[in-house]
Amino acid sequence: MLESDSGMALAVVMLMSAVLFLLATTVLMLVSYRETQTGAVTERNQSMHIADAGINEYVYRVSDDNSYYRTNETLGPIETQDGQWTVTRSYTPSGAVLLTSVGILNNGSQRTVRATIRFPTIADYVLFMNESQSIGTGATLYGKVFSNGNISNSGVITGLAEAGGTCTWGTSAAVNYPGGYKSGVAKQDFTQLTTNLANMQTTASGSGTYYAPLSSPNIGYRMVMNGAQATIYKVTRVNNNYPRASTSDPPLGELTTTLVGTAVVPYEGVFFFDDDVWVSGNYAANVTVVTSGNMYLADHITLTNPNSNVTCGLISKGNLIFPYWYQTMPEAVQMQAAMLAQGGKLNAENPPTVKKYNTTTKDWTDTLFTSTSSSYTNYTYCPMNTSLNVNGGTAMFVASSLSNGFTQRNFNYDPRLMSNPPPMYPQLTGGELKVDTWAESTN
Repeated sequence: MLESDSGMALAVVMLMSAVLFLLATTVLMLVSYRETQTGAVTERNQSMHIADAGINEYVYRVSDDNSYYRTNETLGPIETQDGQWTVTRSYTPSGAVLLTSVGILNNGSQRTVRATIRFPTIADYVLFMNESQSIGTGATLYGKVFSNGNISNSGVITGLAEAGGTCTWGTSAAVNYPGGYKSGVAKQDFTQLTTNLANMQTTASGSGTYYAPLSSPNIGYRMVMNGAQATIYKVTRVNNNYPRASTSDPPLGELTTTLVGTAVVPYEGVFFFDDDVWVSGNYAANVTVVTSGNMYLADHITLTNPNSNVTCGLISKGNLIFPYWYQTMPEAVQMQAAMLAQGGKLNAENPPTVKKYNTTTKDWTDTLFTSTSSSYTNYTYCPMNTSLNVNGGTAMFVASSLSNGFTQRNFNYDPRLMSNPPPMYPQLTGGELKVDTWAESTN
C-alpha cells in the first residue's frame, strides 16, 4: 500500500510561499530604499544648486563692481522657491577672496560650497612698468608686459603687451608681438600701492613678523630664508675696505651683523621691515618680504624644492638693489621671485667710496675709488657680474639700470605666480576677475 505524499506537497507549497514572501519583501524594501536614496540625492542636488546660486550672485556683483567685496562681508540670506542661501566673504593667505555659500532647503537639508576669486596681480606680468619701455633687438621677454607709457619693441614679447600709450615695433607686429598687443589701456596708479603696503604692515604686526625702524649704529636688517623659516639680523656695517693681501681682512661687501632671532614663515606669509633690508636664501613656503626702505639682493633667492608650487614676493617702497661690487655676489645671480619697486627701480649699485690701505700713511684712504669714478669694472677686485637671471616677475616705477652691473639680463616668467601669487601681492582691480577654485566643502 503506497503512502500519501500530501504532507510533502504542503511543505513545498509553504516553503515556496515563504521564499516568494521574502522576495517580495526584499523588492519592496529595495524600492523604498531607492526612493529614499533618490529623495536624498535630489535634496543634495537642490541644496547644491542653491549654494551655487549664492556663489554666482556674489561673483556677478564683484564683476559689476570690483570694490564690492571690500565692503560686503555677507550677502544674504536670500530666499528662493526651495530654500535660501547665504554667502560670507573672507581672504586666503595669498590675498584671494574666499566665498563660502551655504544652501539650505525648506526641510533643513543643506550643502556648503567654497570658491576663491581674485583679480589679476602685478605678479601676472614678467615686466610691469610705470614708465615707457624700449626693448632692443635680440631681447626676448617670456610673458606678459605692461607699461603706463609706451612700449617700443624691437625684440620679442611672447605674452600680451599692454601700454597706456602706444605699442610700436621694429620689424612687424607679428614678429615683435606674437602674443598680441593693446594700446591705450587703463593706466595703473603706482602711488595707490602704498595702501597695499600699509595692509601688509598691519598683517605682519599681527603675526609677529614686523620689524621696527632701527637707530644708529644699525643701518638695516638682514633676512636669510631657509625653507619655511628665516633668520633675522641687524646690520651695523657694510665693509668697503678692500682686503689686504696675506691678511684676514673681510671681503668687500661683508655685513657686520648681530642676531635678532629665527622666525617661522607665518600662515599669513608676510614679513615687513620698517628699514632697509638685505634678503637672500631659499624658501619652502609662500612668503612676501616687504620693506619701507630699500631692499638689497646680494645673493641667490630660489625655491628649496624646484618642483614646489610655492612663490615668493619681494616688495620695496624704494629700490631693489643688486650690489654687484660685493665679493660675495654670485657670478650668475638667480632670482626666483616676483619683485616690485613701488617707488623706485631695479638697480645695479655702483660701489661707494671703496678704501684701500695706504702703506705709507698706515691708514685706509679712498685712493682706489672715488664716488665720481665713471667705471668700477676695470678692476679685477670689483668685476662686473656675468648675468642676472630672473625667473618670476618684475615691476618698477622708474626704468631699471642693470647694464652697469650685469653683462646679461634674462627675464623669464614663472607660471606659478599666475596660479599662486605671493601672499597679499598687489591686485589689479581693473583687470578681469578670475575664479581659481569652486568645490563643495565638507567641513
